[in-house]
Order: sequence, then C-alpha cells, then structure tokens
Amino acid sequence: MSELWRPIDGWVGFYEVSPRGRVRSVARVIVDRNGHRRRVPGRVLKLSDGPSQHCTLARSGVRQTFYPRAIGALSNTKGNR
Repeated sequence: MSELWRPIDGWVGFYEVSPRGRVRSVARVIVDRNGHRRRVPGRVLKLSDGPSQHCTLARSGVRQTFYPRAIGALSNTKGNR
C-alpha cells in the first residue's frame, strides 16, 4: 500500500508529509549560485536520533526545525484532508 503524501502549509512545492509521520522533499529544479539549473531529486528525510525526533526543513538558505507531529498538524489545516 502506498503512502498518501500531503504538502506542508508554508512549504508547498518543497516538502510533503505522510500520515505515518514521514517527511520527504519534492523533486524540483533549482538554480545554483553559478546560475546553472540543476535537478534535485526528492527523498524521504531522516529524522534525528534521540528521544525527541525532529527534522530540519530549509528553503532559500533559511532553516527551521520541526517535530513530526507539528508537521502533520500543518498539513491538515486549511482543508488539505
């Protein structure tokens, strides 16, 4: 059975979350600092080890750390169910 991936509010086009609490990046084309276009494949992110697992999302050089439950709540708001 495949997972149902939903975009994360505020991170649409960058990251998605599944009901199982897994987070993945979305495949996209970026422009690097030299002006070259580069394809970036999507992948499932690895959660940190330890008692309070978290992952760090980044876009445009800005990083934010989230806990899986908080990410799940972000994906379920505004009628994304």
